[in-house]
Amino acid sequence: MNDKTLKTRGIKEGRLREKQQNNTKKFMEERKIAQMIQNREKEKLKVIHEKQLEELQKDMNAIMDMYKNEDMDYEPDKMLAEFYV
Repeated sequence: MNDKTLKTRGIKEGRLREKQQNNTKKFMEERKIAQMIQNREKEKLKVIHEKQLEELQKDMNAIMDMYKNEDMDYEPDKMLAEFYV
């Protein structure tokens, strides 16, 4: 606004509007790029979390099978002990 090279108030206001539009355009582009980056990161995290969930489920199933097998191992011993007593 204080630029002495601009002659009239209309020219000054026009330049100011132009700068504001350029700044707004740059801001919107930066927001769009940031959102795209964030979406990419979110998709990568989803994939990682799905893999971790699958591994966790496999581990939990293996542990449950192990406990079931141990339980089956102890049951016949109880039956035999009861039978011989």
